[in-house]
Amino acid sequence: MTDFPITIDVIASSYLPVTLEILSGDASINGQEITVNKAGTIELKASQVGNENHEPAHEEIISFSVSKADQEIIFSEITDKSMLEFPYTLEVISTGNLPVTFELVKGSASITNNVINVVEAGEIKIKTSQLGNDFYNSAEEKIISFNTYKANQDLVLSEIDTKTSSDSPFEIKYTSSISNNIIYNVSGPVNIDNGFVHLIGESGTIELSALQEATSIYNSGSDTISFEVINSNSEITNIENISSIYTVYPNPTTDFLIIKGVQNKSKIELIGLLGNQFTAKIKHNTLDVRNLPMGTYFLIIDGVKKLRFIKN
Repeated sequence: MTDFPITIDVIASSYLPVTLEILSGDASINGQEITVNKAGTIELKASQVGNENHEPAHEEIISFSVSKADQEIIFSEITDKSMLEFPYTLEVISTGNLPVTFELVKGSASITNNVINVVEAGEIKIKTSQLGNDFYNSAEEKIISFNTYKANQDLVLSEIDTKTSSDSPFEIKYTSSISNNIIYNVSGPVNIDNGFVHLIGESGTIELSALQEATSIYNSGSDTISFEVINSNSEITNIENISSIYTVYPNPTTDFLIIKGVQNKSKIELIGLLGNQFTAKIKHNTLDVRNLPMGTYFLIIDGVKKLRFIKN
């Protein structure tokens, strides 16, 4: 069908013009050029009526079959995608330039025209089809398959300076990728209520953990920090000076961590976010963290002070 229009080469021995007439089949003719509109058998009658010098020619029947052209559905492989990448446009064509139909056969998603919007992470399978028309056969159905996964969210608690046991309640500060509620867990002499820390008049080390539950798009996020609470009647009254006795930098770090204020005889412990202990070389006031996995760590100095740092 894609070969038309074509020219029928037919002549009379008298070299007089030959007339072509369609006897059967869906086609049209203009002179000796024929256009077929639908596949099937085409029959033409060729005639020449003669003139004053030539008798009419014997009529001839020209018959031939016309078949539909084949077509194929074409698309590039789709790589696995984050839930943040939807809605996504499916770039799928047929070689016959006819519209492709999509049908979801696996997964939680909706498809409008060629745009897919995934509702729940997992495997997605889509059947593509093209039924053809008067010129093209139907295309072989093909399956588009790919996986979707939840995005990671960033939940980071703001550091809390050393507090005295008589301080007023204060709000927990954080940054997050999403606006879901935060679930807090705490160990130490404090209470948590509606995102505020309430001191209960006792001193100690406070460890505060935050969890943001997973959504249909994001994985859960978590973070943990620690801070000190000292007695309000302590002889040490300058809280800012207490907080600045020990500091670490650069933070985050990739190779070395400098601990400001540490003494040569100080005992330093290196603890992971889950409480597991790590070993790292320390020389003077510099900690070699090149061999540590990426993550959040705590330095416990002389069994009391906790300093938090991140290894990238």
